[in-house]
Amino acid sequence: MSWPDLLELIREEVGDEAASRIEDRARHELGGLRVTVLKRKLISVQDIDRAAPGRPREAARRLGVSVNTVYRVLRRPTIR
Repeated sequence: MSWPDLLELIREEVGDEAASRIEDRARHELGGLRVTVLKRKLISVQDIDRAAPGRPREAARRLGVSVNTVYRVLRRPTIR
């Protein structure tokens, strides 16, 4: 996918005016960088707690990820 393809997706979702603002900001802040978009969603413990506190299976369903993914995130040690 190319930059123009991504901008077209953004235009379809938010409209021309917002897409133009996003493009300007991206060029200013990310100009010259290579950006990778992962296929998988990255979720955090906070995302899980917001989706369904104390209910990993429900959180997985609401977040659109596997239950295994939710449990894997919950098992990660927290570094403070």
